[in-house]
Amino acid sequence: MRGLSGVVTKEPDQAMKLLMGLAMGKAALDIAGAATYLHNHVDVSGRGLGAVAFCMGGSLAPWNATLSLEVIAAVGFYPGLPWARMAPAWKNYSGKKAINHRNGRLHSCGLCFLNLD
Repeated sequence: MRGLSGVVTKEPDQAMKLLMGLAMGKAALDIAGAATYLHNHVDVSGRGLGAVAFCMGGSLAPWNATLSLEVIAAVGFYPGLPWARMAPAWKNYSGKKAINHRNGRLHSCGLCFLNLD
């Protein structure tokens, strides 16, 4: 697993420590910056991006749609963080789509962006 800080580990326990130590607000802003970069990239077209994520990313993706104009759709599977701590500005979801799915147990975390045309 490569964390947002650039630290790499293959050990699940170390990965969990890295995730728990992550500054969520900074991570969300870093992801919003990545969405802006991708949206403005010469090889990307379309009116916006979609974010699909699992576990901790399953909380970050929908939250990020409230922070980034470029993220117009978000799907969060197995969100791992309480929304109250994240304080998303839900009014920023106007005109956007989101799905959260929580059922069962997942052992990996991740976030990816999709180009929505």
